[in-house]
Amino acid sequence: MAAKKRIGRPPKSEEDRKAVNFTFRSRGQMRERLREAATASRRSISEEIEHRLERSFQQQEIEKEMDIVTLQLRLFEGLWRRLEQAAKHHEWSVNTEIVSRLDVSFQRENEAEMIRIAAQEGVAAAKRFDEELSHRSADKEEKSK
Repeated sequence: MAAKKRIGRPPKSEEDRKAVNFTFRSRGQMRERLREAATASRRSISEEIEHRLERSFQQQEIEKEMDIVTLQLRLFEGLWRRLEQAAKHHEWSVNTEIVSRLDVSFQRENEAEMIRIAAQEGVAAAKRFDEELSHRSADKEEKSK
């Protein structure tokens, strides 16, 4: 028996299709609730389901980001408590403690940079010294000949 010839254009590949069909079962009055929500938002039931699923994924992403923000706030609160304790110990304001710590941090950066520059200058001076000694030794040898 010959295969029945299909009429119309060939079907699109799954990637090229605009929509994918899902079949699922729901409990209770879900269909009625979806119908009411779809009507209120002027969407089809399928569009309403897709919209609500998309919102649930967005909510999931928001919750992940909120977890990160919560962690950052906890870190900030811990840091703030330490700054308050240090300020109390030094008997000055938290702002003064912050400025003092920043100043020390910048001084350390400057100190590290100054040490690096001094080391470079020391190496350069040692090379010049070696060159000068070599020239003096060469001059003495020439004079002694």
